[in-house]
Parts: sequence; structure tokens; C-alpha cells
Amino acid sequence: CLQLISPSVFAEGGSAPSISARSAILIEAESGIVVFEKNADEVRPMASTTKIMTALVALESGDVQRTVQ
Repeated sequence: CLQLISPSVFAEGGSAPSISARSAILIEAESGIVVFEKNADEVRPMASTTKIMTALVALESGDVQRTVQ
């Protein structure tokens, strides 16, 4: 499950979200500061990440209407 959480959720004393994922990490893009983590160092399979990146690369780099044999 992928949840997108705005860093503003944590601003000015906001509490961490309750998430059902076994592990998660939220990193502020400009500074690289870890805003939230839950078992971030736990080794997890990359299956979902691999699927997302495969789709992203395919959409960005090719003619999606072309049939590949």
C-alpha cells in the first residue's frame, strides 16, 4: 500500500500518522531530512517498487502504442 503524506502533517506539533504498512519512510526532497519512519531499516522485498519503476521507465522512454515481440 502506498500512502502519500504531506510533510505539513508533522508541522507545529502534529502527530505521526497511523499506518498499516510494516515499514515506511518519508524524506523531505529538498533537504533529505527524514520526516517520518517506521521500521525503515527493515529489509523488505522490492516487488511493488520494481513494478512502479518499470511502468515509469516504459511511459517515459517509449511509444506505449508499439507492440514489442
